[in-house]
Amino acid sequence: MRLTNVLNKVLDYKNIALANFTILVFVSFFGTSMPFRYERADFGSTNPVNQVVYSLLFLSSLILLIVKKEVVFDFIRKEKFLTIFILYAVLSAIWADYPVISFRRSFQLFTIYQVVLTSLILIDFHKQLKQIKIIITLYTIVSAVAIVVVPDAIDPAFGSPRGLTGQKNAFSQMFVLIFLLYLILNQFSMDNLNKLITLGGIIISAFFVLISLSTTGLMAVLYIIALMGIFKVDTIFKDLRIGRAFSLLLLTILISFALLFSLNSDFLEIVISQYFGKDLTFTGRTEKWEMMMYQISRHFWFGCGYDSFWDVPGNLVAFYDIGNTAHNGFIEIFNELGLFGFLMMISAFIAHFYRAVKANRIFNITALIAILLLNLTESALFRGRGALSFVLIWILLFNSLEYFRHKQKEKNSFFLFNKETLKNKAIEV
Repeated sequence: MRLTNVLNKVLDYKNIALANFTILVFVSFFGTSMPFRYERADFGSTNPVNQVVYSLLFLSSLILLIVKKEVVFDFIRKEKFLTIFILYAVLSAIWADYPVISFRRSFQLFTIYQVVLTSLILIDFHKQLKQIKIIITLYTIVSAVAIVVVPDAIDPAFGSPRGLTGQKNAFSQMFVLIFLLYLILNQFSMDNLNKLITLGGIIISAFFVLISLSTTGLMAVLYIIALMGIFKVDTIFKDLRIGRAFSLLLLTILISFALLFSLNSDFLEIVISQYFGKDLTFTGRTEKWEMMMYQISRHFWFGCGYDSFWDVPGNLVAFYDIGNTAHNGFIEIFNELGLFGFLMMISAFIAHFYRAVKANRIFNITALIAILLLNLTESALFRGRGALSFVLIWILLFNSLEYFRHKQKEKNSFFLFNKETLKNKAIEV
């Protein structure tokens, strides 16, 4: 008897996939270490709980992959771009300066990808949304209580909330993602009570981003609101056949204002310093980006290995001199995976944007651009663990799944139309 047949009979694979997905969502938001600390601060340190959790998730989702290998590999063959990028990140451990650290962290990234992939194929999408809603609502409540009751939930460096995270920017980033997820949940809510709950989540998460005093987080939320407004206008005027043109006009106006403000440096400096408490270097970020260009030039083609540049035993100088992050997700990927890895990532984003547009997935487009916007001044793009990696991979893979289904429907409709046309012609003859 074949192994897949035995596994099919012995295992309740749908419940295993649901359990994997639930655990992954939980550890992505709550983490596996104590709250109020930056998990990556200990150089080369290991988290035994983290290792056990991700190892078990990998093994159990690998079994599911074997059970449904035909469906899974058919999807991978069609999806291509994200899969190739993540596999390249894992392979980069071969030439990494710190191969063990690089492999360990890329293994976690691959595990997230594998769990999400098997979950999307095996579990009903609404069940996934239900698990996400429970966990992010719990996270929001616990964060709110911590901010009010626990002194450590306030960032000592800035005096603003950091919730369960290590610092205010991570707190802001977390609630931008929760804001996005509540928007998606609201869209799929079937009754008024759920719509009311998700609307409350949208308002609370936006409020938390506001009080975090994070410029990037606030700009991301404002962008999401503006883009959703433009898409709403597109829907309203669609029947008049001017929706798309009107939306493009609004986007052009927004981009024009952005260019105008960026060219007028005096005006921009006043706005940034008065309202966001920063200078035109974004608190030294631009200087750090210049320094990173030199690091990139040292390993331009292949990079220094996935996620193994900053928090490593031999790189204490980098930590004490300029911090432990490049504060830009794109620069981070370029430094770690080189030009080849960077181009693979860009190709994946272009492919998924195209698929989102073709499948008319407005929320996917909005979420992807918001995540990219977050990474202009923060380094959270395809990290080995964390909420952003989970949300990004989940949206990208769901987006591809929807696109392939949309494409199959169009193909079926085309064949049905041709079949009916040929039938009618035969009757006429």
